[in-house]
Amino acid sequence: MITPVQPQESAKPVKAGDKISESAEVEISGFKFSPATLTVKSGQTIKVVNRDSVGHTMTADDGTSFESGLLGKDQSGTITAPSKPGSYGFHCSPHPYMKGTLVVE
Repeated sequence: MITPVQPQESAKPVKAGDKISESAEVEISGFKFSPATLTVKSGQTIKVVNRDSVGHTMTADDGTSFESGLLGKDQSGTITAPSKPGSYGFHCSPHPYMKGTLVVE
């Protein structure tokens, strides 16, 4: 018996700076988020690691979607991506000029 091949979903375009991964991680180093734009699935867990010698956070600009808490040098925490797809700006609370974007699919 021949089994029909199911059509595959077409790949979504990835923009420069996007990082799509099953194990998502954002590193904070040099007062910057890396990657600055991260694309994840809704509800996905994201590890946040601070490599700077001062405390940082990864805080949603809307103040409610996610918050890592203050992370000291070489500390890590996790956040959960919002369940609603969309683009979520984020910043570091002590250093609001540090910015990034979380894209939820």
